[in-house]
Amino acid sequence: MRTCSASFLGLWLFLVATAPVQALEPPAPSGRAAHTFRITGLFVPEREAALRQLVTEHLPDVRVLAVDFANGEATFEFDAD
Repeated sequence: MRTCSASFLGLWLFLVATAPVQALEPPAPSGRAAHTFRITGLFVPEREAALRQLVTEHLPDVRVLAVDFANGEATFEFDAD
């Protein structure tokens, strides 16, 4: 199970870093930015809790704002710098 999580994290980070999507994004507090990214393979709503937990555990400065399974996109908030 741990190997799967590590593999998923690596894939997820690659996809987030390389696939920005232009979309309406919720406002973020000053000094923080909100961006929406397309995530290939994001289509199972039952996995949203796992995605949020993965981000919380491995990327403490990143927050999941929204998950759109119909379009395979997620909006994240993080420091703008």
